[in-house]
Amino acid sequence: MQTGNTIFLALGASHLPPNQPTLWLRALVSIASFWAGCFLFSQFHRRTKHPQRKLVLAASFLIQTLFIVISAALAQSRTLIPAFGKTSLPSHLSEHELALREIDENDPRTLVPLALLAFQFGGQIVSSRVLGINEVPTNVLTSLYCDLLSDPLLLARYNGGKGNKKRDRRIVSIILLIVGGVIGGWLQRSEAGMSAPLWIAAGVKAAVTLGWVFWKGRLTEKKPGAVEEKGVATV
Repeated sequence: MQTGNTIFLALGASHLPPNQPTLWLRALVSIASFWAGCFLFSQFHRRTKHPQRKLVLAASFLIQTLFIVISAALAQSRTLIPAFGKTSLPSHLSEHELALREIDENDPRTLVPLALLAFQFGGQIVSSRVLGINEVPTNVLTSLYCDLLSDPLLLARYNGGKGNKKRDRRIVSIILLIVGGVIGGWLQRSEAGMSAPLWIAAGVKAAVTLGWVFWKGRLTEKKPGAVEEKGVATV
């Protein structure tokens, strides 16, 4: 996600792409917000001293959910940020519609939901690192494709879930991202608009948040002189 934004930020120095004078600014806001999310969520997990505790993970996903809910509400209003709340997007635009879209895209208010979503994405990728699922970066595919196809156990049998779990997670991640993109695109073209996929995303993250609360934990390793603790998540 931030690879493309970094390229757009760099292209902004030469005033490219044409007719999008503020694209570099949107890219910069997204990158800065993503950085902030990565830093703050990582600090949150680190300072709790038990980053894999179920309640810590639930709190992290709850914060991410709230940021998506706010963005969905902004899109749902369709008046606070008109460019962000558009519905029934057409496949082709006339010159007049293109001019109107350019005005909307240059509206500084669009930076608000952009920052909110980029920030929670930082928390999302930090969560995958905390859980030790480094094979699924959650928001980029380039490294995922490379790691999948260069896996020496790519063709290993499934074997009832005891085979190549990393490969399986990568494949599922790719499929879900593509399916989600297709569904989100068609929802944006419908009367539901941008708010629909955001509400769905918020619902999914809310379900994950509750899932951490009720997830079966495990006992941490008991060290000499230490108290045995419960509630550490297992994946």
